[in-house]
Amino acid sequence: MIDNKLSRKDFLFMKRKTINPVIDEITEKILENYNPVTSGDLSMAMKEVFQNTIQKMMNKEFDNFMGYEKNDNKVQKNYRNGFSNKNVNSQYGQMEIDIPRDREAKFEPIIIKKYERDISELVDMVFALYSRGMLTRDVSDFYV
Repeated sequence: MIDNKLSRKDFLFMKRKTINPVIDEITEKILENYNPVTSGDLSMAMKEVFQNTIQKMMNKEFDNFMGYEKNDNKVQKNYRNGFSNKNVNSQYGQMEIDIPRDREAKFEPIIIKKYERDISELVDMVFALYSRGMLTRDVSDFYV
């Protein structure tokens, strides 16, 4: 029986020992911002978290490829040329990712390769890195 004085968060974590404070912080933010009630709600929240993480990883990979960050006034031959949308499948359902483009079309993404549609393994890897306490920036830097 649940004690009415316990908050939902306290109840969810009362039997679990805290192993990694970063994971607890991420979990708390998901519970605060999404307030999932069902497993479907939690899946939708996780889908958005991973979609955002993968998008940031793609942008970081493109910055590394170009040699400068967006909005830097670096003079060179090849310029950024917007994005193209790509629909990919994962265990959380279909996601739309914006793939950065360069004017000379030389960018070959590593994170989500051309013609790749199933990114379930990538999502598993990102989750494993988060579980080790890495932040979004660390995950982006690690993968790229």
